[in-house]
Amino acid sequence: MKSIFVLLMALILSGCAVGNTYQLDNQPLSSFSAGDTSLAVGVLDQRPYVLSKNKAATFIGLQRGGFGNPFDVNTTSGQSLAQDVTSSLLTALNHGKTRARALALGQDDTPEKAKAKLIASGADRALLLIMYEWKSDSAMTLGLNYKLNVEIFDREGRALAKNSVSGHDNLGSTGINPPSYAAQAVPAAYRQKLSELLSGAGVMEALR
Repeated sequence: MKSIFVLLMALILSGCAVGNTYQLDNQPLSSFSAGDTSLAVGVLDQRPYVLSKNKAATFIGLQRGGFGNPFDVNTTSGQSLAQDVTSSLLTALNHGKTRARALALGQDDTPEKAKAKLIASGADRALLLIMYEWKSDSAMTLGLNYKLNVEIFDREGRALAKNSVSGHDNLGSTGINPPSYAAQAVPAAYRQKLSELLSGAGVMEALR
């Protein structure tokens, strides 16, 4: 009887693991004003499994079923993760007299090409955020692997500031409903990491 119960629970959890999404594009970050500045913003996805097309650009993590089998989690918006991050940055940066606008970057762009595109925009400042890793992994506990770099340039291409956040965080036990827990915890971690990235190492000072 116990083995039947365990099998039933595993099947239920596997069903709950399919088709999950996390809402990231409308997450409220801290507001950052760069003063009376025009700002070009670009986000480049350099996650190796996205570049190899093993995962879609909308991929943000894994939800594991009752047998430990992984299912992809994607953005709720249906946009790429890079587009969701861009939306968050524009909302956070467009305060006061700051005039931030997005510059679309593609998966074929290298960091060097992305930098050149941003500088060519003619904005007073350019912000390039590169995602080298962002993947959550949810089962009975929730983990998050991340590596995000940001760099600020002036209109001549001189680097003014850099910052990065990276690591593997344990976001806690997921309880009896792992998908529901992860849908709250991952966006909260997303807000924290992006705010930390922008607020450190003189990034905001360089934007002025």
